[in-house]
Amino acid sequence: MLEVRPGSFYYQLRMVMRYLAIAILVAFLIGLFLPATYTINRSIVIDASRSDVMAALKSVESIRDWMYVKNGRIAPKGDMPLSGGELSPNQVLDISYDAEDRAGQLTMVSVSNSGIQFDVIPRKEASVVSNAIQISKTDSGILVTWTVNGELNAGLFSSYIAMFANNIAGQNFEISLKNLKSLVEQRS
Repeated sequence: MLEVRPGSFYYQLRMVMRYLAIAILVAFLIGLFLPATYTINRSIVIDASRSDVMAALKSVESIRDWMYVKNGRIAPKGDMPLSGGELSPNQVLDISYDAEDRAGQLTMVSVSNSGIQFDVIPRKEASVVSNAIQISKTDSGILVTWTVNGELNAGLFSSYIAMFANNIAGQNFEISLKNLKSLVEQRS
């Protein structure tokens, strides 16, 4: 058997491995106490009337023009045409992705004069992600605020991924809000 003496390479390697094991154990224990839930908030000011913004938010047809789905799109549910009319509670839209084995679903929860609420299941067996888009009047236009709440089920890494969800997914909501802004301001 190899003799390990203080100061030798193998002694130093053994010490590094011990410290590494302790660091991994500490990170694991901290992760057990971190929440696996996340909240993402994004907002934008649109220079248009409240009714123009709400018309775009509520429109069955325009949702596919402004809502960004990375590597995918909003599609009609079954035989439902994705044109004409307004979104309504319990209405379901499919989320289709370029990868044929992935599919999701968007379900409207509520539609009011101050905004819309909907739940998204981004893919089969994923947790429900609650979305709320609210509008309010400001001096510079209509403030549109999108709030997303969810919980990750990624095993031991859920809490760490949840810490970075704002940065990871936030960009998708920013793109959607910019698309909404462009759509509404072009129509106004």
